[in-house]
Amino acid sequence: MHRHLSLLTIINNELHVIVSYFCIFQKVITDKPLTQAPPIRSIDKIILPEVISRSGSHKIDIYEIIKPYCEVVKLELVFLAGRPFEKKKLTSTCCAALLREGTITKNSDQISEQLDYYGASLNINSSLDTINFQIVCLKKYFSEVLAIAEDVLINPTFPLKELDILIKRRIERLKIDAAKNDIASYRKLTENIFGPNHPYGYNSKKELYESINRDDIINHQRSCLSKDNCTVFMAGDIDDSIRFRLDSFLVCIPDYPEKTEKKILFEPSEEKILKLDGSTTQTSIKLGRKLFSRNHRDYHALMFVNTLLGGFFGSRLVSNVREDKGLTYNIYSLIDTHLFDGSFIISTDVTPSRVNQTLKEIYNEMDRLCQEPVKEEELNLVKNYLSGTFINFFDGPFNSIRAIKSLVLNDIPISELKSLLDISRTISSDQIIEVSQRYLDRNDFCEVVVG
Repeated sequence: MHRHLSLLTIINNELHVIVSYFCIFQKVITDKPLTQAPPIRSIDKIILPEVISRSGSHKIDIYEIIKPYCEVVKLELVFLAGRPFEKKKLTSTCCAALLREGTITKNSDQISEQLDYYGASLNINSSLDTINFQIVCLKKYFSEVLAIAEDVLINPTFPLKELDILIKRRIERLKIDAAKNDIASYRKLTENIFGPNHPYGYNSKKELYESINRDDIINHQRSCLSKDNCTVFMAGDIDDSIRFRLDSFLVCIPDYPEKTEKKILFEPSEEKILKLDGSTTQTSIKLGRKLFSRNHRDYHALMFVNTLLGGFFGSRLVSNVREDKGLTYNIYSLIDTHLFDGSFIISTDVTPSRVNQTLKEIYNEMDRLCQEPVKEEELNLVKNYLSGTFINFFDGPFNSIRAIKSLVLNDIPISELKSLLDISRTISSDQIIEVSQRYLDRNDFCEVVVG
């Protein structure tokens, strides 16, 4: 009982101290209330990270951002092994999903147990263009974790049982997605923009999954996961010992004689307005047009226009369609870029009775950008927003190396970072009208409504 009383006494004393500090703080606030918000200052200078680029006897390009004494290393191997390089549709995503399911010496459980032992992560994912190996681990375990990754990359077995399970899961996922208007509208829009056989236009289907066999996966691995398709990005506590171990690993990556050239078959649909049946609760609206990849000369100017139109919460579409008219909870526009192509997309979900009014307001905002000068206040708002976003891209070594990866893969020289930032900071109202007239003509857009 005495122990309980002592504990209660300690707690009461601590509470008394906390209450006393709160009262003092409250008095300060009361005596000197804050009547003005802190001043908003524009970002005049952005310090960019130092990027080290090198290669070795393996002839694989490596990009590094060093953060001494952090004791962590992040390594990413990016292979050009996505859809444009497939011999058979959907093999890239299936290959990426199965790589960690077993090697000649270990099954998937043993691989996971070893990674857990070292407190490391090995993530293998695929995009439309690439298959990525990403490792994050403590510096002192880098060699051991890299040995696990080497085994997974070079000695995968692609178990037939796991392939069957993967295909069944993907087919079940398709059934669920088919009932979602938002997904159905996006699939139809991209197919309409690029064509049903384009790498960015074809849709996953039950028949495509069922046609995939183990040999297809092995062929994709052997033709794409090779040295000449690989670029390496690394950040963290990097020194010569880390580099030496990495180089010894990269030398072991196969250089398969069987190569696959990218296939781009562009065959867009002539249909501009598509209405499909779907769930009657909410109607999904998608507007879109074909664009270009990130290394196009107009990309950064159009990115500014996109931000102004629907690229952030203070954009015109949000202010008009969401806040003023109350037609939707969320509306946005985006530039969806890939290595070899891209698209401009506007998306929202509304009740069925508000479809026509919403479309009218979207087109009105597009027309305004094509015709009316943007006021200086709004122009500065977007410039400051993009400058802040740019800073976030380079907040720490791990974010920075991800931004560098985007530049390198899109063939944009790292030396052009400052000039790219200057485009967003110096764009004028006249330039916005010019770019908008070039890319926001409503006649160039496909309109998909599902609901």
